[in-house]
Amino acid sequence: MYQFRYEISEDDFLEFNTFYLLNSSMSKKPLLLIRLTSLLLVMVALVFLITSLENGILVICWSIILAIFIFLSLSAKSRLIRFTKKSIKKMKIEGKLPVGETFIQFHEDHVFERMDLAETKVSYESIERIVVNVDANKVYLFIGATGAFIVPFSVFENDADKDAFLTFVRNKTGAADSG
Repeated sequence: MYQFRYEISEDDFLEFNTFYLLNSSMSKKPLLLIRLTSLLLVMVALVFLITSLENGILVICWSIILAIFIFLSLSAKSRLIRFTKKSIKKMKIEGKLPVGETFIQFHEDHVFERMDLAETKVSYESIERIVVNVDANKVYLFIGATGAFIVPFSVFENDADKDAFLTFVRNKTGAADSG
């Protein structure tokens, strides 16, 4: 059995949600669609810009429209991250942000987590995906589409302990690792 006690901060929660936002298929498709649509609109605007080179006002109008489309395409990712930050701040104000001291136990047949706001007990079959986020120094054990247990690398004494834990969880869940 593994058990850990650690703090989940607002930054940890934001980091997880940003990681999820940028790596989930649910958000990758809309981002790609926004970029492709913007690219198409930029191409259309360029055609109209080129065909209206004799008329100065049309050139200015199409140039402005072209700049707006390019800006919207390039800023889609940062606007999604900003929206995520605002949502997290709202959760914090409402007292619904799952941060603070976390106690988690990995038993033989289930995982138990206790935080300030809630307790969670799930079977290993509920863990669908394991993500080792080296950039964030955390392991994410996904439960369903958007929820996850966040386990920071700092709870392990060394890489061998972390690897043993990951092997234990992989054997219990049968879940595949993903990046």
